[in-house]
Parts: sequence; C-alpha cells; structure tokens
Amino acid sequence: MGCEPFAPWFDYAADDPGFQFIGRADFSTPEGPTFAFPNGTVRFRCECTGVDVFFDSQALGDEAHTNFITVLVDGVQAARVQLPRGGHVTRGARDLAPGEHLIELVKSTEAYAGQVRFLGVSLQGSLLPPPPRQRKRFEFVGDSITCGYGNRVRIDAPTYTEPNTGYHALNQDITQAYGPLTGRALDAEVVTTCFSGRGVYRSNDGSQDTVLPFLYDRTDPERALPRWDPSRYVPDVLVINLGTNDFSVAAET
Repeated sequence: MGCEPFAPWFDYAADDPGFQFIGRADFSTPEGPTFAFPNGTVRFRCECTGVDVFFDSQALGDEAHTNFITVLVDGVQAARVQLPRGGHVTRGARDLAPGEHLIELVKSTEAYAGQVRFLGVSLQGSLLPPPPRQRKRFEFVGDSITCGYGNRVRIDAPTYTEPNTGYHALNQDITQAYGPLTGRALDAEVVTTCFSGRGVYRSNDGSQDTVLPFLYDRTDPERALPRWDPSRYVPDVLVINLGTNDFSVAAET
C-alpha cells in the first residue's frame, strides 16, 4: 500500500510560552486559563497547515448554555467551533496555505453561556514564538449590543412589538460585534467587558445588584471570585455603551 506524504500533528499544552492571552482570564485554574467574558482570546503564530483546538467547556449544553470558539487565521474567520461539555480536541481550521500564520482562538459567546478553559492546541506544523503585542489597547464596556447578542440571525419584527426569542448561543459571535471589528480595523488589542441585559442603575429585570458597575471588578461576572485587577489591562481608549436596559419595559414595571 502507499499514500501521499503526510504532515505530522503536534500537541502544545496551554502553558507553552508561544501562547499570548487577551482578555479577563482566571490563571489560577489547573491546566490552563479560564475565560467567561466574550472575546477572551488565545493568540499565537505557527508554521502550520491545520489547527485543532482543545478546550474544556463548563456550559450545560442546551441552546442557551453552549460555547462557541471562533478561529481567525490571519484576521479572517476560518472556522466556528461548537464546544461539547468537558475537555475535547475539536476540529478547527484545516487545509491552510503552507507557511506562517497568525491564529486567534476567540470565545465568541458571552458569560451567560458558561466558562471555557483553554487546554492547548494540536498543530499540523509547529508553534512559533508569540507575536508582538499590538500597540493600541481598547476596552468596550456594555450590554447585549456590545456582546453581539443575536448578530448571526435576522428576525423580521411584527408591526406591534419586537420578537423576544430568548438567548441562543448559536446566534452570537463577538468577533462580528462593533468592538472587535473596530479593533481589527485599527490594529488594536480589544477587551470586551459586557453582559446582556445589564444596566448602569438597574438591569432589564429591574434588579440593581446585577448592574455592570457592580460586576466590573470580576473575572467572571457570574462569580464573586476571583476579583479582577483593572491595572492588568489599562486601555488607551475606553468605550462605555450602557443605559438601554435601565429604561426597558421590565425595569419600568
């Protein structure tokens, strides 16, 4: 028997110095950093033709609580990966052009969908030293608009009201929201600190203990600990897009 030449695959653990991390991450978790907020990113360079991802998803696995990872290759979306619950190697981007590539693995779903822990990658090729940090730093603070809620689907609204179908993780991709799009256009590093339905004074359910100012110093907005130290990421530009939910129907009633 015979076969065409085959390029071997190599595994790289999450603690490899070739990985660069962007966003609020809990580095105290065993095996690898854990992300909750959307747009948490693992960035690296490789001489490779294939990338598979290894994540541990903490999501429940239903329509609202399933995590997705967007794989960007040289700034262009090459794959969108649905993560099963638990740690698994999942097929990512294949058949890349031979040569060097910049890879970004982005948590495209928000904290409501659940946490993800990065455990490493498998490369059809080799991991290179990390890329230089982008010189400009942006942070976008907001609610569902900033998180990209429902931006992968179009629903025609009836004349009498706006349809409310609830949160579906499949329909959200933070990489297509205005913050990351702005960052890519201006070659800036972007952190998005956002959660759908939250407000400044009150959230869309009328509660006041779930507002974004109350959650801002958290690494995971749904957990009190660990706290996030804002000095770890000091943006050059801070954009705050909040207040819509303070005046929602639910809050008024």
